[in-house]
Parts: sequence; C-alpha cells; structure tokens
Amino acid sequence: MSRALRAIMALALALAFLPLGGCMEEIVISVEAEGDMSVIFCDSGDAYVFGAESPAFYLPSETEARDVTAPEKFTMLKGPIDVATGEKFAVWLTVDGMFMVGDERYVPHSPGTMLSSKKIERPAKIMYSGAENTIPAGDLSYDVVLIDVDLSDVTQVEASRNMIFVLKKDGTVYSWGNDPLGWIPNPLSVGDLTGIAQIAVSNNEKYLAALDMNGNIWTWNLHVVPSRLNGASNMIQVVCTNNEYVALDTEGKVWTWSYETEPVADETLPRIMNIVAGLDFHAAVDADGNVWTRGANDSCQLGRDTGGEASDEFAKVEGITGVIAMNAGYRHMIVIRKDGTVWAWGSNSSGQLGNGATDDSLKPVQLPSLTTRVNLR
Repeated sequence: MSRALRAIMALALALAFLPLGGCMEEIVISVEAEGDMSVIFCDSGDAYVFGAESPAFYLPSETEARDVTAPEKFTMLKGPIDVATGEKFAVWLTVDGMFMVGDERYVPHSPGTMLSSKKIERPAKIMYSGAENTIPAGDLSYDVVLIDVDLSDVTQVEASRNMIFVLKKDGTVYSWGNDPLGWIPNPLSVGDLTGIAQIAVSNNEKYLAALDMNGNIWTWNLHVVPSRLNGASNMIQVVCTNNEYVALDTEGKVWTWSYETEPVADETLPRIMNIVAGLDFHAAVDADGNVWTRGANDSCQLGRDTGGEASDEFAKVEGITGVIAMNAGYRHMIVIRKDGTVWAWGSNSSGQLGNGATDDSLKPVQLPSLTTRVNLR
C-alpha cells in the first residue's frame, strides 16, 4: 500500500485517540512488512530495517548474507518512503526517486541484453531518458539507468516474487520483471488501466488487482487483460493473498472472493478501517483499534491459538488494542499502537519481529528499542 494511503487509514483510526506526549528522537509514521523483513519509517526521514537477509537493506558492498533481529538504521539511500521486495530484488521509493537493488536482471534493461543473476554493486536509480539534465553532476553513490517511460511520479510500488508493479500519479499502472513466459526487461503499461488509486499484488502473481477512483475493482493475472469486477462496488481498499482477493467498502465491510467464488461480505465483523494481507492470511483493524485475523496460522501469523490450523472465520487478536497502523509480511504482522509503540507477532525465523530473537510468537511482542509517539500527517 502507498504511504499516503497508509497515512489516511491511520488518520481515520486516530481521530478518537490523543497520542502520548514526550520528546523522542524518532517519530514513527508508518510500518512496512515485506516478505520476511520489516521496515519502520520515521518522521526524520530515517528508516529502520530488520528480518531476513535481503537486498532491500544490506549495503551493496556487503558480500555476506545476514539476518537482522533488531531494528537497524537503513543507510544505503537517503529519504526512503516506501519499499517493495521480490525474491531477488527490492525497489525503494525515496525523496530522490526510485531505486533498485539486488539481482541485475530485474533492473530495467534493453531487450536482448544478456545479464547474469549477480547482485548489482550499487543501487540503480531509474530515470526517464527524455528528461532534461537527466544525470546529476558530481560523484554519485548510485548508478543511473535510463528508460523510455517516465516513472518520476510513482506513488505506489508493489512486488510479487518475480515482478514489479508501479502506480503513477496519473492513475496508470506499469510492470516489468520475470514473467513465466519470459523476461519483460522494461516497464510496460498494464492493459488500459486509467484512473487507478491503488494496486495490490499477490506473491505468486496469481491475484492482481487495482482500485479505481470510483470505487471499482479491476482484477487480472499475468496473462489476462484487467477486467472490472461485478458484484462489488464502493470499495476503498483491496489486498491480495496467494489464494484470494480481499476488499474493504465504504461501509467498513470486508469482502473476499477467488477465481472460483463470488464476492461475499463478512457480516460478523464490526466496522473495519483498514485491511492487509500476507501470503495466505489477512487482517483487519476496526474503528476501536482491535485487530481481527483470518487464514493460515502455521507460523502464528493470526496472533491467536488455533493449534496451527487455518481459520476460516475472523477472530480478534488478544493482547493488543489501540492499533492505528499495520502491515503484513509473508507470515508476520507489525503494528503501531496509539501510544506510538511498535508491536509484532507471527513468524520470526529471521528476526522479522525485531525483538532480538528468532522464535515465532503467537502473542504480540513489543519492539524494545522503539517506544516513540506517532505523528499522523
């Protein structure tokens, strides 16, 4: 989800809450969960990362893979504001534009260029070849990759296992990467999509969705042209797991469906303000800041005891209240409470809960090094 949309959702939840005072060095404004890693974005422009070894957060000069079990300041790029990661790459949106790190094959390149799977040595800044004064002067800490599509105004970036999807300010959507039928080396427009406000992508690339400005949802997969969904309208958010779509409407109802089923609204939940999705589970936060989860629970990602079995019904996560922002990784959750504290639960095999351990946690655990207040702007 874009940073702007996360802020809007969090603001709606926080209208009834007064953040606790106190002067803090860092003010947490949003959290992101990508794969088996987590990212905390702060008002200062800094970001903190933890979790699985990933090109999204280690310096390109590092050669050793490593897991980070506690928040570590991200220093590769200045002013990070959003990130999306695939199996072998990461895309960072920053105040200075869009950058890629990881496997060089995923960086836009000319068709027919033979590339290996080696890691690029420095971040690659994606820039439009038609812009004036394209390449900044002086010594750069990154390489510049020129493309024929202007992606200088990207507002949201999402990634599946092998593909990158971006939403531009004008409401158009572009994608590139390793399509099952072959490489797409440069960004191509996704169908005739226009007027799009948000995009959503499943890790397995089976479920892809876009929400337009009129509250309609468009769905597709890699080899099907986007089509408007019938049976559901007035939507304000959509997310995707590996086996279903999940959407939120203007009345606060959560809808789910798959390629085999029609959209159905859940009538058991209270009014919902925000939804997120992992590989095979999803979560919703209500107007009172309670979190509700549904789906697989093999790594404690539901935050409640189901004996490791999946749950087809939503139920509330105990031990956590006052949640105003949240996100989901593959099999873990990270949230911000109204007092500014950051909490997480679920899979912790690579330290993605940020509590210094690597044991999965069924109960929400607080990140010990971050007890900052929230600034919603």
